[in-house]
Amino acid sequence: MGVNARAIGAIVMARLRAQRRVIASCSVAAIVVAFLQPHGIPPVKTSLEADLLTRGVWLAGPAFFCGLLGIVVAMIQRGSERMRQLELLENSAPIFGRELARATAAVPLIAATISTVVYWIAQFLAGFAAAPTYFVLALASVLASTLVALSATLRRGTARWLYIGMAFATSAIAYLLAVYADTFGTAPGQLGHYPDAIGVATELAFCAIVGFVALRQYGEALARYDPIPER
Repeated sequence: MGVNARAIGAIVMARLRAQRRVIASCSVAAIVVAFLQPHGIPPVKTSLEADLLTRGVWLAGPAFFCGLLGIVVAMIQRGSERMRQLELLENSAPIFGRELARATAAVPLIAATISTVVYWIAQFLAGFAAAPTYFVLALASVLASTLVALSATLRRGTARWLYIGMAFATSAIAYLLAVYADTFGTAPGQLGHYPDAIGVATELAFCAIVGFVALRQYGEALARYDPIPER
């Protein structure tokens, strides 16, 4: 294992140890909300309406709540005294800015992933588990919004709130794409053999592009970031 890999691994483990209670709290919150979330839909006239309502109900909880948890965990990665001490040590590590970005992004991504997984498990235990495809769509949305929120930790003032707003907007757009983008595919006579293809592909592509750009931008900003606050 090279020096870079060992340094990245040490950063990830140090942040995981420092925030293990935060990760545990997010998991507990996800379990509670999963058990409390209503899953019923009102009577509908067509199968298309039933499909849209079902998809919307199943995705709303994990996509928005677990996305919120991911954004919160991302926002606490920088700013506190404890995190600032870790930042000073991390900046002395023999790695590039983009590698440091991947290492520091690991904890919120891990927390968001665990929260989404336990949410789905709790739904399963409650008898309301969504299909695996829905889980993948929710997880993609959660990870993308978490990555966008990371850039807010390196900004102040209006720019900080702008990135936070973009993180929530990412969750909303991904949700809308997952729920409504396959309406064309489920309409009679239109791609009837692949009813979920458009919705799944569109949402996953959107989340992948947004996540990649957000992580790359976070790495570039992190390379210029000074963890020592101005007096």
